[in-house]
Amino acid sequence: MRYNGDMVVTLDAGFRRTALRMAEDRRERCRELGRVDQSTGTDEQKLEYEIIGAAGELAVARAFNLCPDFGGEAGEADYILPDGRTVDVKTVAATTKRKNLLVRETAVHCDAYILVEQLKNIWDGEYEILGWESGEAVRATPVGEVVDFCHFVHQNELREVNSADCLASMGNRKTFIFLRNYYLPPIKKPQHPGMDATHPTLAPFKPKIYDDNLC
Repeated sequence: MRYNGDMVVTLDAGFRRTALRMAEDRRERCRELGRVDQSTGTDEQKLEYEIIGAAGELAVARAFNLCPDFGGEAGEADYILPDGRTVDVKTVAATTKRKNLLVRETAVHCDAYILVEQLKNIWDGEYEILGWESGEAVRATPVGEVVDFCHFVHQNELREVNSADCLASMGNRKTFIFLRNYYLPPIKKPQHPGMDATHPTLAPFKPKIYDDNLC
């Protein structure tokens, strides 16, 4: 996985295959439950949309050292943080002209929403984390003002995502630094520019190059 200064995450081939399997499983699960597919296009295009969404979730997982929920169903929260808060990841395709946060009025129950953009071709595996907003702020926006049946937050109005401790501010609760689904109290006086799993008393995590074997 690689980062640049704008929070671009590059998923390796293994993660891209995982996104495909997640998408196939979710579509199969929806068919079993008799759910109506509200997306447009051919079956191949619908599967591609599902792949992009799953890959966006994996990009967030890699960026913040979260363990992805491989068994999650479409429409549910993508992550439940250790303190119980829920996070939903919304991913826009590279072909989408306007890269803004849209949340359907029937699926606006999470504590925080993260917007991710697919870059280039679907199999290039590059995704940019554009920003995030609290569920409270999303629910406060009018429904249908910009897009029918949806709450809308413009990309420029999203909160900045530039380090792992941004998850700590979601929901305005007690601050924690999340690492591999565990949490540690934040360090008031940084002693070192980096942090790893073997030295949890060092400074807050900052995005950097990771070994692809890390989860």
